[in-house]
Amino acid sequence: MIELFRSLLIGVAAAALCGSAAVLFAKGKAMQEVLRLATGIAILLAVLQPLSQFRLPNPFGHGVKQAQEVVLEHGETEQALAQAAAQQVETYVEQRAGQLGIPCTAQLTLTQDAEGKTLVTGVQLSCSQTADIQALSQMLAAECGIPKELQTWNWTD
Repeated sequence: MIELFRSLLIGVAAAALCGSAAVLFAKGKAMQEVLRLATGIAILLAVLQPLSQFRLPNPFGHGVKQAQEVVLEHGETEQALAQAAAQQVETYVEQRAGQLGIPCTAQLTLTQDAEGKTLVTGVQLSCSQTADIQALSQMLAAECGIPKELQTWNWTD
């Protein structure tokens, strides 16, 4: 900061000294006016040139960093919400299967598309071979929107 003021003062003093000397030795009013204008421009440049190298701290730098952290947290939050929703759907499927008299466990398969949205790409059901899977399969398609093609059955004894 002191270096900035030093270069600013030296530049202004040099421009003023050279300009005033030129005005003193100039002959004619028109030439003096032109030299005064040139001296004023030189002094202005002597002030602005050191200031162009001065950099203020970015007052929004901290806010930008916080915004980036929020975006990252938002992505993590969306993923956590998707996992929680998947858990609720799994619990619902297991409860509905229990109501139909089919004890089973459900595991949803999730993926993310190009936009970052979480999609259900399938369900894996574990139940006994004697279970009536047709009713459960229809319930998954009708109530959960999971077609038969995305349903995988694992038989347990």
